[in-house]
Amino acid sequence: MQMETKQIRKDGLTEEIEVRLPYADWNSRLETELQKLSERANLPGFRPGKAPRALLLRRFGEDLQRDLQNSLIQESIQQIFQEREVRPMRAARIESAQVSESDGLVYRAVFEHMPEIGAIDLSKLSFEAPELDEVPAEAINAEIDELKQRHRPVKRLEQQRPAAIGDMVLLQADGTINGEAQEGLSGPLRLVLGDGEYPQEFEEGVAGMNVGEERALTLKVPTRDENTSGEVAMRVKLEEVFEVGAAPETEELARALGLPDEHGLRGRVRANIAETAQAAAERVLRRVILDDLETRFNFPLPGEALEDEYQTLLVAAEERLGISNTAAVPAPADNDNAGADTKTTETPPREMSEKDKTILRAAAERRLRLGVVLSEIARQNGLQVTASEIDAAMTAEARRYHGRENEALEQMRKDPHFAHDLRGPLLEDKVFRFIERTAKVKRRQVTLAELNSAVQEASAAPASTVKAGESDA
Repeated sequence: MQMETKQIRKDGLTEEIEVRLPYADWNSRLETELQKLSERANLPGFRPGKAPRALLLRRFGEDLQRDLQNSLIQESIQQIFQEREVRPMRAARIESAQVSESDGLVYRAVFEHMPEIGAIDLSKLSFEAPELDEVPAEAINAEIDELKQRHRPVKRLEQQRPAAIGDMVLLQADGTINGEAQEGLSGPLRLVLGDGEYPQEFEEGVAGMNVGEERALTLKVPTRDENTSGEVAMRVKLEEVFEVGAAPETEELARALGLPDEHGLRGRVRANIAETAQAAAERVLRRVILDDLETRFNFPLPGEALEDEYQTLLVAAEERLGISNTAAVPAPADNDNAGADTKTTETPPREMSEKDKTILRAAAERRLRLGVVLSEIARQNGLQVTASEIDAAMTAEARRYHGRENEALEQMRKDPHFAHDLRGPLLEDKVFRFIERTAKVKRRQVTLAELNSAVQEASAAPASTVKAGESDA
């Protein structure tokens, strides 16, 4: 594709260029698309391929030219990136696109380069990670006791009576926190009164209700500010009451789970705990790796990409806290669209503190910086996510839709965004496994309590995702 390019500005990692495509090329492509449209268009009075050009332009010209403009912009900017060996952080932002006979197709593209961080020698890195030494008997006993509680027999009451502690109840609930609706507080609730799954005052407030009765319950819950508390207002209606029988004996539980005896049950539980502990230790190791990598790299980050990462975290935090924000938030970059819109939310009833925003900005910088580092490790070592790996991940996801697996899998394969969303986590997992194989990893034997403590510490850190430069890896 022939074109002219001119650099408008270069500010650190941000570059703006002007691109000109000859009108003759534009017009040639337009005629080609009109011919294709003519062959498939169904217009009254005209056989396929015989509709006049003027009629086609009048009926479809606006959409056709818009799609053609977007296609030419995307093709040309990708050609520019390849010829100049540009590795962009994300899709270019397209501005001021217009077509004229005198100038052809002219547009400006603003994009941010991936930071250059040099070669990364993973063989020189060393990490220490916890590993469970053995599964303690008390953990096995506690898990079996919990299984017994979950396998208690449940039956409907033969004669209706008020709900009592020890009963299972089905409630229809409608709840708010500080007057604001919150996900998870409304809808059907099923619980055993006295099991402690819900606050004691809530369970005691439900006890004594009759089927069909409604009650308003108010609970106090801690908030992110340690000196204040939130008010949960729940309006519940009792739908059904069930009697809960005694927990089964261990041998009976084993047979119910398809196991021969108590020995088989304990072996299964021990294996499940060990598998969970291994996954937990893996999460701790990955946190250790991220913390170590963060200390080794200190390079400038593109301003727009950093701001977008911050806004993403800000919106997520505000949604969790029931806060909205009037600031314009850039829409996610879409490689299939030549430009990005903005979106705004409602007027906020309150705002996050500056301290919270400062913490979020630091988390955004960490996420973006580590994303660049992990992406660069993938590029330098030729790590890629293959089509078969994406398809395997889709197949695993489809298994969650019992009875509709084939339908779900077909829908996933048709949606290009679904594959794109899978690619990041798959690439990140591949990068971590490569680091673990290449670097020196020392396993430190710990108790289950020590491992759980390490997991809690690791969970306090912001996560990292491979987002920057995914398409380059």
